[in-house]
Amino acid sequence: MGFMMTEWDDKLLKYGEMFETKMMDLSVNIPLEDALDLGWDILAECFDPVETGMKTSLIEERWPKKDALN
Repeated sequence: MGFMMTEWDDKLLKYGEMFETKMMDLSVNIPLEDALDLGWDILAECFDPVETGMKTSLIEERWPKKDALN
């Protein structure tokens, strides 16, 4: 028994792994503003803006630019 992994499943797993290692690990000690920026960076690396379900105005204000991720 089982199921076929979809592209969406892969994105969710990638997001979960990145969030856990970059933000939730006990060795991570970063200021709040940096943590918020990192959260946006992780979202942008794993998802397209339309996949998040967030308001367009929030995406336009906070979503990292492509060149900033590289």
